Amino acid sequence: MQRVLLAALLLLASLPVLAYEPGHFYVIKSKINGHVLTAEGDAAATNGRHPAAVAMRPATGAKNQLWYVERAPGWQGANGLVYIRNYVGGRVLDVEGAQTNVITYPRNPSVDANQLWLVSGGRINGLDQNSQWKCLDVLYANWQYGPKVGMWSCHGHANQQWEWVRQQATIAIGDVSDRVTVANAGALKFARPLTPWEADQHGLPGQRSYRSDYYKPFVLHERDVGKDLCERLVVQGLANWRLPTHAEFSQLLAVWKPSSDAKGGKSLERLGWINAQYWSSHELDSGPNAWHRQLWPDKMTDEIWVQRGEKVRQALVTCVR
Repeated sequence: MQRVLLAALLLLASLPVLAYEPGHFYVIKSKINGHVLTAEGDAAATNGRHPAAVAMRPATGAKNQLWYVERAPGWQGANGLVYIRNYVGGRVLDVEGAQTNVITYPRNPSVDANQLWLVSGGRINGLDQNSQWKCLDVLYANWQYGPKVGMWSCHGHANQQWEWVRQQATIAIGDVSDRVTVANAGALKFARPLTPWEADQHGLPGQRSYRSDYYKPFVLHERDVGKDLCERLVVQGLANWRLPTHAEFSQLLAVWKPSSDAKGGKSLERLGWINAQYWSSHELDSGPNAWHRQLWPDKMTDEIWVQRGEKVRQALVTCVR
């Protein structure tokens, strides 16, 4: 299979350059009528390991119409093959079994050809079950059988031409020594706070604090910056992050609490994170105030909520999904 795939790649080497820039979310628009590639289903339904439809829909700005590209590992990625992932659930475009249909499905641990794509100019190429290159195609341009998307022999017509409409830039973080990148708490996943170097890389404003005898390096953000950070975050290939609620952050602390009766920020010490103030998603009904979780790193007392005010303008951000 690898030899066949590599030979097929060589045949496509003369195709035009990429139609997108890595590191951004995109709306993928058909040139036949301006409708956009849409992952069907809601966030809960698309997290399971079952096929979910992909259809052409009018652009609405919904999150399930946002896509991002992840380079495939190994020699496949070195030859330009990528995963095309949806914002909701991080599911990838997938050619369903031996069929023509294109669906979304969780990325398989193995590098499977039916989940790999080669983007070149206005074309999005994939392999069929016979290892033949075909084009992502609006199957029924007249909508006779609905707005289905699938694979078809390449012919260059408008229903196989795609425009990548760039949206906001992604914020990607990787593994850092002595810190857990993603902490599980029940069904929830929490991404660690950014380091100062990561905030610098993405041009995010905030107060940088570098390593001291007491703290690891960290960065504090305004709440609006933190909310935007979560919406743009991609960690371990997954997007669709947000600020946690009060209860969700408490769940994180409860799961990671030490076996002794110690409370408070010590649970975050186990993750290699920082004992400080963390923003939540809750906003007050009156005024521009919001709430965050205050940890007392010296006394290690119970967590309490304090109001954002003149003296409390910035806090740490951990995002949840």
